[in-house]
Amino acid sequence: MRVVLAPGSYAYEPGGVPLVAGSYSAAWVADCLARGWRAKRPGDRLDLAGQPDMAVESGLYGPVVAAQGQHYIDLARLSPLPADTHQAGLQAASGSTFALGVAFKQALAQLPAGSTVVVGACRSAIHDGGAGFLQALGGAQAAWQLTAPYQLIVALSDAMALSGLSGAGANLSALTDLDAVQVQEIDRRAGAASAQCLRQLEAARPAYRRQLLTQGPRLTPSAWGSGALGGVSLILAALGANLVLAGNYYAQATGLVQLASQAQLLVTGYGQAFDVVAGSPLETVGQAGLEHGVPVVALLGQGTLGRSELAEAGITRLHTLDEVLDTPWWQASSEQVAQGLEQIGQRLAQAWSR
Repeated sequence: MRVVLAPGSYAYEPGGVPLVAGSYSAAWVADCLARGWRAKRPGDRLDLAGQPDMAVESGLYGPVVAAQGQHYIDLARLSPLPADTHQAGLQAASGSTFALGVAFKQALAQLPAGSTVVVGACRSAIHDGGAGFLQALGGAQAAWQLTAPYQLIVALSDAMALSGLSGAGANLSALTDLDAVQVQEIDRRAGAASAQCLRQLEAARPAYRRQLLTQGPRLTPSAWGSGALGGVSLILAALGANLVLAGNYYAQATGLVQLASQAQLLVTGYGQAFDVVAGSPLETVGQAGLEHGVPVVALLGQGTLGRSELAEAGITRLHTLDEVLDTPWWQASSEQVAQGLEQIGQRLAQAWSR
């Protein structure tokens, strides 16, 4: 039997944003599942194809991007969400994306003109609307001149907008120790700053870019994917970058669909899920299973999903680590988590291997 083990990263997610601290890599999770499976069915063929989360394993995207003949600028690793809510609150209240702009400008200057550049981006506590980023690039006109020679792709950890009722700003209440009034004011400032940046970029837009960039939907602080890195993704989109979900990019670049076509079972998973988020391993692996009629088993560290949602996502069966652990997985030791994953791997082998 041929099985593809394609779990995502396991990370604790307060407020729905993965924390780097205490996370387990997708490859590590796949290895643990494989050890359990092989203990019961050593003759089966296992393809380990972990699907790393941009928010906690952005560095793993570098080799994948390079294999596509593209260049990678990893901004996600420069602005991870702090585990401490007070520190996150300080970043939200007074942090700036200026340093991200400096890093981006320096990295881009080293790359050959005409190349495609993938920028890794995740959500952070910093929330200035991307104003600091644009300032670091030298302002609107300089930003156009800097980015003009390149095809830019922003690989997003999620699609959340910068502002709005369900935006990254509103979500700061769950990620920081700030009260609702403080969060509302920070989000108001960020929205105003990003809107001003958009006006400046529009006014400075080169004539030859006008027709190309007016064909899509109008960019606003509530636009799809605009919430990454405090609004940096919105600034890059205004400069002509294509915003994509990192999970979809990784799955396509690593040939997940092709692997699925040769398998009899797909196994995926995620640290925490209460819905099937676009671009998550639950969606990418589930869709690959649907496309080729291959059953998909999902293993969550924590979470619940309804039957209709599972069916729509292409997931045949759902398991959680609660079945084998006495404590929440993020409070358990790494040895306990590894043993739990191995036990699940053994159970899956006994239930599915033919």
